[in-house]
Amino acid sequence: MWMDIVSPEVNVGGSRCALADAQVARVSDFGKNDTMFYIKTHLGHILKPGDYAHGYDLHGANSNDMELNKYRDLAIPELILVKKSYEEKRHRKRGKPRSWKLKSLNMEVDDTR
Repeated sequence: MWMDIVSPEVNVGGSRCALADAQVARVSDFGKNDTMFYIKTHLGHILKPGDYAHGYDLHGANSNDMELNKYRDLAIPELILVKKSYEEKRHRKRGKPRSWKLKSLNMEVDDTR
């Protein structure tokens, strides 16, 4: 993945955004067909090359809604990135999973009624 910042960082409604061109690929495509997508994203200020992000794949979406057929002539992006994934960072910080397992107690049923 590569990133190219298009506009400087701006504040919109209290949150920071920076428009960037990005080259992204789905995790499921690594090593199989290496399909790359070139998109614009608002996450240019936090995404770095090699990061994972959550998003919507509109390239492979199957839409059968009559209302969506009106928008066929518009240029709809193939992918929409929503947020950066911090899963890799969390695993590196924690290391291995918990070494203990939560045990449960047996329930006693009261049959006095």
